[in-house]
Amino acid sequence: MDPMARTPEALVAVLQAAHGRAFVAAFVHGSAARGDHHHTWSDVNLVVIVRRVDPAALRRAAPAVRRWEKRGNPPPLLMSPSFLRRSADVYPLEWTDILETRRVLAGPDPLRGLRVSRFALRQELERELKSAWLRLLGRLQVVVDDRRALRDLLVHSSSTFLVLFRGCLRLVGRGDLPPKEDAARALGLRWGFSPQSFDAIRTLRDHDGSPDLAPILRGYLAAIEKAVTKVDSWKRN
Repeated sequence: MDPMARTPEALVAVLQAAHGRAFVAAFVHGSAARGDHHHTWSDVNLVVIVRRVDPAALRRAAPAVRRWEKRGNPPPLLMSPSFLRRSADVYPLEWTDILETRRVLAGPDPLRGLRVSRFALRQELERELKSAWLRLLGRLQVVVDDRRALRDLLVHSSSTFLVLFRGCLRLVGRGDLPPKEDAARALGLRWGFSPQSFDAIRTLRDHDGSPDLAPILRGYLAAIEKAVTKVDSWKRN
């Protein structure tokens, strides 16, 4: 066991020891499972399943979890098997993404056989898209005239919208989902918006440079607004 828990596997070993017989399973999802993890912009999403939450076990694991968080990762999502199973109708977007791409690190696969409602998926996509849209517009009012802050906002927020765009592709029935980085291009072909702003933001993320951000921002806002409108009017069935 690595006491510094620098990898998800090492942290899981610490958590497994801390929770003892209450520990059920652990898995990573998102970029860490898909293989498109970016060392600067991505974090590691870890889910730990335990039969019960014991404060003593939390105290034993706390030093390792704090070190994990200080390295830029969110604390593990800690939940019981029943909570996981009963949450598919509340978090359908997250669970459909996890069902597609996850890597089990310890224990049996806790998501085997889980099914997600398509109607629930549409509801969450509408809520999350509109919430992310409002957050983006709110933050833009603060940073639109600060090039560095605007660049960072575009890079950070685009990751959220690409995840939501992949969910939109799943909603409209596309089975062979593209990688997250290509979701804007695939959805743009379906819903009639240009993905060029997302391509430009990816270049900003990887190489920065000094392009004019004004046209990138205009295209970005237009693409997101089109997606919001489409999900809002998607046939409820």
